[in-house]
Amino acid sequence: MVEPREVTPEPPAQEAVPGAVYDLHIKVPEEMRSVLKDAAELAFRMENIPKPDLVNLMNLFIGWGMTVLKQKWLDRSGYR
Repeated sequence: MVEPREVTPEPPAQEAVPGAVYDLHIKVPEEMRSVLKDAAELAFRMENIPKPDLVNLMNLFIGWGMTVLKQKWLDRSGYR
């Protein structure tokens, strides 16, 4: 005879929250790494990012890229 055992419910899956941090792995060619480090220093000195690291630099580039992409879409759709 099988004895009943206590079943613990699994915690609910967490939904994506605005501002949540996600792991994103980007492959960067070796010759580009020093250029990106210099760009991070420059962006930090220009006060575009809070710390001179590649994570903040990539966040800046992604943000700018999304802004450009959105504006191009709005222009193409006829919105001003």
